[in-house]
Amino acid sequence: MLQVPPGYSLSCFKEIDSTNLEALRLADKGIEGPLWVVAERQTQGRGRRGRSWVTSDGNLFATLLLTGQGPAGVMSGLSFVAAVAVAHMIEQMVAQAGSTAQIRLKWPNDILLNNAKAGGILIETSGAGSRQGAYAVAIGVGLNVRSHPTETLSYPTTDLAEYGLELTCNDVFELLAVNFDHYLNLWQHGAGFASIKQRWLEFGPSVGQELKIDTGVDVITGAFMGLDQHGELILQLPDGKQQVIVAGDVTENGPDPKLPTQDSL
Repeated sequence: MLQVPPGYSLSCFKEIDSTNLEALRLADKGIEGPLWVVAERQTQGRGRRGRSWVTSDGNLFATLLLTGQGPAGVMSGLSFVAAVAVAHMIEQMVAQAGSTAQIRLKWPNDILLNNAKAGGILIETSGAGSRQGAYAVAIGVGLNVRSHPTETLSYPTTDLAEYGLELTCNDVFELLAVNFDHYLNLWQHGAGFASIKQRWLEFGPSVGQELKIDTGVDVITGAFMGLDQHGELILQLPDGKQQVIVAGDVTENGPDPKLPTQDSL
Protein backbone atom coordinates (compact mmCIF):
# COMPACT_ATOMS: atom_id res chain seq x y z
CA MET A 1 0.00 0.00 0.00
CA LEU A 2 1.31 3.44 -0.92
CA GLN A 3 2.48 5.68 1.89
CA VAL A 4 2.13 9.47 2.09
CA PRO A 5 3.44 11.91 4.72
CA PRO A 6 1.24 12.62 7.76
CA GLY A 7 -1.63 14.97 7.03
CA TYR A 8 -2.12 13.87 3.41
CA SER A 9 -4.96 11.77 1.97
CA LEU A 10 -4.56 9.35 -0.93
CA SER A 11 -6.84 8.12 -3.71
CA CYS A 12 -5.52 5.39 -6.07
CA PHE A 13 -6.88 4.12 -9.39
CA LYS A 14 -5.95 1.37 -11.82
CA GLU A 15 -7.18 3.54 -14.69
CA ILE A 16 -8.71 6.99 -14.87
CA ASP A 17 -9.28 9.70 -17.47
CA SER A 18 -6.87 12.12 -15.77
CA THR A 19 -5.56 12.48 -12.23
CA ASN A 20 -5.90 16.25 -12.59
CA LEU A 21 -9.51 15.98 -13.71
CA GLU A 22 -10.30 13.69 -10.77
CA ALA A 23 -8.66 16.07 -8.31
CA LEU A 24 -10.69 18.98 -9.73
CA ARG A 25 -13.90 16.95 -9.53
CA LEU A 26 -13.18 16.16 -5.89
CA ALA A 27 -12.52 19.84 -5.15
CA ASP A 28 -15.84 20.80 -6.76
CA LYS A 29 -17.53 18.30 -4.45
CA GLY A 30 -16.03 20.05 -1.43
CA ILE A 31 -13.23 17.54 -0.76
CA GLU A 32 -10.31 19.28 0.93
CA GLY A 33 -6.60 18.77 0.39
CA PRO A 34 -3.86 18.00 0.71
CA LEU A 35 -4.89 14.92 -1.26
CA TRP A 36 -2.85 12.84 -3.71
CA VAL A 37 -4.61 11.22 -6.68
CA VAL A 38 -2.51 8.46 -8.30
CA ALA A 39 -3.30 6.22 -11.28
CA GLU A 40 -1.52 3.37 -13.02
CA ARG A 41 -2.92 4.53 -16.36
CA GLN A 42 -4.59 7.63 -17.79
CA THR A 43 -6.88 7.68 -20.83
CA GLN A 44 -7.03 11.48 -21.25
CA GLY A 45 -3.67 12.72 -19.99
CA ARG A 46 -3.03 16.38 -20.74
CA GLY A 47 -0.09 18.75 -20.85
CA ARG A 48 0.33 22.51 -21.01
CA ARG A 49 -1.65 24.58 -23.53
CA GLY A 50 -4.17 21.78 -24.08
CA ARG A 51 -1.63 19.33 -25.49
CA SER A 52 -2.14 15.62 -24.88
CA TRP A 53 0.23 13.79 -22.52
CA VAL A 54 1.17 10.40 -23.91
CA THR A 55 0.29 7.67 -21.42
CA SER A 56 2.54 4.60 -21.25
CA ASP A 57 2.33 1.72 -18.80
CA GLY A 58 4.82 1.75 -15.94
CA ASN A 59 5.01 5.53 -15.69
CA LEU A 60 3.94 7.89 -12.92
CA PHE A 61 0.69 9.85 -13.09
CA ALA A 62 -0.03 11.74 -9.88
CA THR A 63 -1.82 14.91 -8.83
CA LEU A 64 -1.69 16.79 -5.55
CA LEU A 65 -4.87 18.69 -4.66
CA LEU A 66 -4.31 21.67 -2.38
CA THR A 67 -7.19 23.69 -0.95
CA GLY A 68 -7.38 26.55 1.49
CA GLN A 69 -7.60 30.29 1.92
CA GLY A 70 -5.19 32.76 0.40
CA PRO A 71 -4.50 35.14 -2.50
CA ALA A 72 -4.83 33.49 -5.90
CA GLY A 73 -1.68 35.18 -7.21
CA VAL A 74 0.51 33.27 -4.78
CA MET A 75 -0.51 29.98 -6.39
CA SER A 76 1.71 30.62 -9.42
CA GLY A 77 4.69 29.68 -7.25
CA LEU A 78 3.39 26.14 -6.93
CA SER A 79 4.70 25.19 -10.37
CA PHE A 80 8.21 25.97 -9.12
CA VAL A 81 7.60 24.07 -5.87
CA ALA A 82 6.57 21.05 -7.95
CA ALA A 83 9.52 21.38 -10.33
CA VAL A 84 12.17 21.51 -7.62
CA ALA A 85 10.49 18.67 -5.70
CA VAL A 86 10.70 16.42 -8.77
CA ALA A 87 14.22 17.57 -9.67
CA HIS A 88 15.55 17.04 -6.14
CA MET A 89 13.95 13.59 -6.03
CA ILE A 90 15.65 12.56 -9.28
CA GLU A 91 18.91 14.10 -8.09
CA GLN A 92 18.76 11.80 -5.05
CA MET A 93 18.01 8.79 -7.25
CA VAL A 94 20.89 9.63 -9.60
CA ALA A 95 23.32 9.92 -6.69
CA GLN A 96 22.21 6.60 -5.17
CA ALA A 97 22.45 4.78 -8.52
CA GLY A 98 25.80 6.31 -9.46
CA SER A 99 24.23 7.40 -12.75
CA THR A 100 25.72 9.97 -15.14
CA ALA A 101 22.34 11.55 -15.86
CA GLN A 102 22.17 15.36 -15.57
CA ILE A 103 18.85 16.60 -14.18
CA ARG A 104 17.69 19.94 -15.57
CA LEU A 105 14.60 22.13 -15.45
CA LYS A 106 13.32 23.99 -18.48
CA TRP A 107 11.24 27.04 -17.61
CA PRO A 108 8.85 26.88 -16.09
CA ASN A 109 8.63 23.20 -15.17
CA ASP A 110 9.68 20.64 -17.79
CA ILE A 111 11.85 17.85 -16.35
CA LEU A 112 14.91 17.02 -18.45
CA LEU A 113 17.52 14.27 -18.24
CA ASN A 114 20.56 15.06 -20.40
CA ASN A 115 18.40 17.56 -22.33
CA ALA A 116 15.65 15.02 -23.13
CA LYS A 117 12.21 15.45 -21.59
CA ALA A 118 11.46 12.95 -18.83
CA GLY A 119 8.41 14.59 -17.32
CA GLY A 120 6.21 17.61 -16.98
CA ILE A 121 3.96 19.45 -14.56
CA LEU A 122 0.47 20.83 -15.14
CA ILE A 123 -1.17 23.29 -12.71
CA GLU A 124 -4.95 23.73 -12.89
CA THR A 125 -7.51 25.39 -10.66
CA SER A 126 -11.02 24.32 -9.71
CA GLY A 127 -14.24 26.30 -9.73
CA ALA A 128 -14.29 25.63 -6.00
CA GLY A 129 -11.63 28.30 -5.76
CA SER A 130 -14.10 30.96 -6.95
CA ARG A 131 -15.39 31.36 -3.40
CA GLN A 132 -14.08 34.56 -1.86
CA GLY A 133 -10.55 34.03 -0.58
CA ALA A 134 -10.53 30.28 -1.34
CA TYR A 135 -8.29 28.30 -3.62
CA ALA A 136 -8.31 24.77 -5.01
CA VAL A 137 -5.28 23.83 -7.08
CA ALA A 138 -4.44 20.56 -8.85
CA ILE A 139 -0.70 20.00 -9.38
CA GLY A 140 -0.24 17.20 -11.88
CA VAL A 141 3.06 15.38 -12.29
CA GLY A 142 3.72 13.08 -15.22
CA LEU A 143 7.07 11.27 -15.09
CA ASN A 144 8.51 8.72 -17.51
CA VAL A 145 9.70 6.00 -15.14
CA ARG A 146 9.88 2.85 -17.28
CA SER A 147 9.23 4.06 -20.84
CA HIS A 148 8.87 7.16 -22.98
CA PRO A 149 7.07 8.11 -26.21
CA THR A 150 8.72 6.70 -29.31
CA GLU A 151 6.66 8.47 -31.96
CA THR A 152 8.15 11.50 -33.69
CA LEU A 153 7.94 14.56 -31.46
CA SER A 154 9.39 18.04 -31.80
CA TYR A 155 11.75 17.32 -28.88
CA PRO A 156 13.73 14.31 -27.55
CA THR A 157 12.26 12.21 -24.73
CA THR A 158 13.67 9.75 -22.22
CA ASP A 159 12.82 7.87 -19.02
CA LEU A 160 14.43 7.12 -15.67
CA ALA A 161 15.13 3.46 -16.46
CA GLU A 162 17.21 4.50 -19.46
CA TYR A 163 19.74 5.92 -16.99
CA GLY A 164 19.77 2.98 -14.63
CA LEU A 165 17.18 4.40 -12.21
CA GLU A 166 15.33 1.13 -11.74
CA LEU A 167 12.65 2.06 -9.21
CA THR A 168 8.99 1.10 -9.37
CA CYS A 169 6.31 3.75 -9.81
CA ASN A 170 5.27 3.15 -6.20
CA ASP A 171 8.81 3.83 -4.97
CA VAL A 172 9.06 6.96 -7.11
CA PHE A 173 5.71 8.26 -5.92
CA GLU A 174 6.58 7.82 -2.24
CA LEU A 175 9.87 9.69 -2.77
CA LEU A 176 7.99 12.41 -4.63
CA ALA A 177 5.41 12.80 -1.85
CA VAL A 178 8.16 13.25 0.75
CA ASN A 179 10.05 15.79 -1.38
CA PHE A 180 6.86 17.66 -2.20
CA ASP A 181 6.02 17.97 1.48
CA HIS A 182 9.52 19.30 2.19
CA TYR A 183 9.33 22.01 -0.47
CA LEU A 184 5.77 23.00 0.36
CA ASN A 185 6.95 23.63 3.92
CA LEU A 186 9.89 25.65 2.56
CA TRP A 187 7.55 27.62 0.29
CA GLN A 188 5.32 28.67 3.23
CA HIS A 189 2.35 29.72 1.07
CA GLY A 190 4.55 32.09 -0.90
CA ALA A 191 6.56 33.61 1.96
CA GLY A 192 9.51 31.33 1.15
CA PHE A 193 9.40 31.67 -2.63
CA ALA A 194 12.90 33.19 -2.73
CA SER A 195 14.33 29.89 -1.45
CA ILE A 196 12.31 27.92 -4.00
CA LYS A 197 13.47 30.22 -6.79
CA GLN A 198 17.11 29.79 -5.79
CA ARG A 199 16.73 26.01 -5.82
CA TRP A 200 15.07 26.16 -9.26
CA LEU A 201 17.96 28.23 -10.62
CA GLU A 202 20.38 25.49 -9.57
CA PHE A 203 18.61 23.20 -12.07
CA GLY A 204 17.76 25.86 -14.64
CA PRO A 205 19.72 27.32 -17.57
CA SER A 206 22.98 29.16 -17.04
CA VAL A 207 22.93 32.95 -16.85
CA GLY A 208 23.82 34.30 -20.28
CA GLN A 209 22.62 31.23 -22.15
CA GLU A 210 20.66 32.14 -25.27
CA LEU A 211 16.99 31.16 -25.21
CA LYS A 212 14.23 31.37 -27.78
CA ILE A 213 10.71 31.90 -26.39
CA ASP A 214 7.55 31.25 -28.39
CA THR A 215 4.89 33.27 -26.57
CA GLY A 216 2.12 32.23 -28.94
CA VAL A 217 2.10 35.78 -30.32
CA ASP A 218 5.73 36.15 -31.37
CA VAL A 219 9.16 34.54 -30.94
CA ILE A 220 11.68 36.34 -28.73
CA THR A 221 15.38 35.52 -28.51
CA GLY A 222 17.68 36.71 -25.77
CA ALA A 223 20.10 35.78 -23.00
CA PHE A 224 18.74 34.24 -19.80
CA MET A 225 19.26 36.63 -16.88
CA GLY A 226 17.30 34.85 -14.14
CA LEU A 227 13.81 34.94 -12.67
CA ASP A 228 11.95 37.83 -11.06
CA GLN A 229 10.20 37.70 -7.69
CA HIS A 230 7.16 36.03 -9.29
CA GLY A 231 9.14 33.38 -11.17
CA GLU A 232 8.76 35.10 -14.54
CA LEU A 233 11.69 34.72 -16.91
CA ILE A 234 14.04 37.67 -17.51
CA LEU A 235 15.66 37.93 -20.95
CA GLN A 236 18.30 40.35 -22.13
CA LEU A 237 17.51 41.23 -25.73
CA PRO A 238 20.13 41.79 -28.43
CA ASP A 239 19.72 45.59 -28.02
CA GLY A 240 20.68 45.30 -24.34
CA LYS A 241 17.18 45.90 -22.96
CA GLN A 242 15.59 43.39 -20.61
CA GLN A 243 12.17 41.83 -21.09
CA VAL A 244 10.09 39.82 -18.63
CA ILE A 245 8.39 36.73 -20.10
CA VAL A 246 5.18 35.66 -18.38
CA ALA A 247 4.46 32.53 -20.42
CA GLY A 248 5.83 30.70 -23.43
CA ASP A 249 7.60 27.65 -24.83
CA VAL A 250 11.37 27.74 -24.35
CA THR A 251 14.03 26.46 -26.73
CA GLU A 252 17.67 26.61 -25.68
CA ASN A 253 19.99 27.85 -28.41
CA GLY A 254 23.41 26.24 -28.16
CA PRO A 255 24.85 24.03 -25.41
CA ASP A 256 24.38 24.83 -21.74
CA PRO A 257 27.76 25.17 -20.01
CA LYS A 258 26.28 23.33 -17.00
CA LEU A 259 26.11 20.16 -19.09
CA PRO A 260 29.09 18.06 -20.22
CA THR A 261 29.83 18.20 -23.93
CA GLN A 262 29.61 15.07 -26.03
CA ASP A 263 33.42 14.89 -26.18
CA SER A 264 33.68 14.81 -22.39
CA LEU A 265 31.11 12.06 -21.81
